[in-house]
Amino acid sequence: MAGGDPGGLTAWAEAQRGSSMSEVWRTLGPFIEEHRPAFGADVARRFETASRVGEEEVRTAARCPCLTLGLPPQPGSVWASKLPNQA
Repeated sequence: MAGGDPGGLTAWAEAQRGSSMSEVWRTLGPFIEEHRPAFGADVARRFETASRVGEEEVRTAARCPCLTLGLPPQPGSVWASKLPNQA
């Protein structure tokens, strides 16, 4: 496996990171900002990172075919809002 990225693992990892960070902040961010719960250092750092995921990173992740599982996105998810209208 030397000298390459078999199967696009790097692209998948970057897309997955953007996807999961965006979803976690979208889901929990308002609660965290309002209540300021105490987290351990590692968890606090992850939430801080998630809070800084930008729209461009979300759009890049949404375009990555490596995340396509053939399943429809859940209503209200960030991915549902990024897909073309399929009506």
